[in-house]
Amino acid sequence: MSIKTLGAIAFGLLLAAGAAAAQTPGSAPSAPSATPALPPVTNAVPEAPKDDLPRGAPRDDYQFIGWCEGALATHMQLYTRVKPELDAISIRWNTVQEDAKEYSDQQVAGRAAIQLFERAMRAAESASTSNIAPTGQAAVQTGVAMWKDLGTVDARNQAYSWMNWELPERCERVAHELESRSLLLAPLLRTNTVAVAPAPATPTPIIPQAAPTVRPTP
Repeated sequence: MSIKTLGAIAFGLLLAAGAAAAQTPGSAPSAPSATPALPPVTNAVPEAPKDDLPRGAPRDDYQFIGWCEGALATHMQLYTRVKPELDAISIRWNTVQEDAKEYSDQQVAGRAAIQLFERAMRAAESASTSNIAPTGQAAVQTGVAMWKDLGTVDARNQAYSWMNWELPERCERVAHELESRSLLLAPLLRTNTVAVAPAPATPTPIIPQAAPTVRPTP
């Protein structure tokens, strides 16, 4: 065994003995540090909350639900257009039965979501003091327009684009919130609004016909 090795062994034994002595029961504990530990200083900027608003969608809740309805309704209408390529993809992946069930479930869930969106929009319109329906219809068309470029790609890419799109989770959450708020607000508006009776219709004057002229008998 070399001297270098023996020296290393001896040094290791000394370290072990020192550690054992430090842990011997009855030994005086080391004095705590008088200076409290400070948290590490960081210059990192706090992360802003994630904005889950889809690109191109309106931020106003009522208009946003219109966008959701237009986007989802168009997606459902496009199903028959992309179905031949969807079937071909399912055959290639050997997932015909699984995909058929998934597409059927999507249509059922889509119809339920559209009913929710329509209820929320109608409730908001009833709770509004002005006519906001035209704004809502414009928002629906904004959602429809999201699919305007689908025809610029081939059938396979159209099918994959259709498959990869999902209704944003924000849509149903905001729709429930909008419907609840509107249903609570509508009765208050009706209570605080003074009903104005319609003005009575102006009666059409009846013009008597002129009496026939009686000529004297010659």
